[in-house]
Amino acid sequence: MKLFLWVGSVFLIGSMLIGCTAPQKGIIQEEGLLSAAGFRVLRTDDPQKRRNLAILPAHRLVTETKEGVVYYVYADPTVCRCIYFGDEESYREYRRLALDRRVSDQRAMKANPDQRVAFDWTAWGERGWWLE
Repeated sequence: MKLFLWVGSVFLIGSMLIGCTAPQKGIIQEEGLLSAAGFRVLRTDDPQKRRNLAILPAHRLVTETKEGVVYYVYADPTVCRCIYFGDEESYREYRRLALDRRVSDQRAMKANPDQRVAFDWTAWGERGWWLE
């Protein structure tokens, strides 16, 4: 019984850790694009700044207008507890970088039909599972 409880606890903790790190990786990649595009990082190191962080939607790029100028704001209350702040130029660069990353990811996932590998089809029998 003790072994069952121990194994169950390890599985539960491992599942929680995996669940927490996967979304964070995406957030960190997104914030890397924002930084590379020229967004400034604003630390929320006092109560008033933390209140501003709390009213913004988490992990979403939104617009804010001040004195007729549009700014782009991204709030991260979970990883860096900061706000990314950019102008029109940094937003255009962010979109360009995001598109480049998507194209790069698609190329990496695309199969190469001309590439030959030494795959042993006989391991699945005379007529493989792929034909059934």
